[in-house]
Amino acid sequence: ALTQTQVQSQEPIIINNRIVETVAHTEDVLWCEFSELCLKPRSPADFIEISNIYNTVLVSNVPHLTDFLNDGTRRFIYLVDEFYDRGVKLLLTSEDNIIDIYQGEKLAFEIERTRSRLLEMQSDEYLCSEHRQIEKIASSEPE
Repeated sequence: ALTQTQVQSQEPIIINNRIVETVAHTEDVLWCEFSELCLKPRSPADFIEISNIYNTVLVSNVPHLTDFLNDGTRRFIYLVDEFYDRGVKLLLTSEDNIIDIYQGEKLAFEIERTRSRLLEMQSDEYLCSEHRQIEKIASSEPE
């Protein structure tokens, strides 16, 4: 069980009008496969929306990230950035430890910040910090 008190579902969720398959989710905890979040067409806006709904996200089966997975690696970088900025608790299962998560060259510079953020996201200070939802920008259309 993801939590002891919340109802758990395995139904897909809708994020920005797109279906996201889940392993499981509750009111504020989401569990998805890496392939669902990072190997399908997703944008930073999708990760922002997820972070506005869920305070904890589990991502399972993070593969060896290499130059052959550049699109997925970029999406993973966006995911970590958006979750970090909003205080989302991120739990990963991976074949690698955080230091060795990327084994390519093309995104070596970009992945350094991601590694740093992933390490910080394990700290007691981060884990005790508040989940920060970002207000949606109100429309500037006249009424």
